[in-house]
Amino acid sequence: MKLTQKSDIYSFGVVLLEVLCARPALDKTLPFEEANLVDWAIKHIKDGTVETIVDPYLVDKINPTSLRKYLETTDRCLKSRLFFFF
Repeated sequence: MKLTQKSDIYSFGVVLLEVLCARPALDKTLPFEEANLVDWAIKHIKDGTVETIVDPYLVDKINPTSLRKYLETTDRCLKSRLFFFF
């Protein structure tokens, strides 16, 4: 796969999730449906259960407005994966 600006943006979104959730992008020790951080996190964000994926150290320390902006930025980065092959 050729690296592009769009793949860099997507990768940055993955890093943002790694920081927020305090876990690696892929963790094969977890059940299949939880192993891929992006898929797992997006599901929780869409379900409105984002508080369950946030690093316990950060819970109650993140301003809700800041968290919303952080997730909006992450979402925009991850949407770039749709354009990898164009």
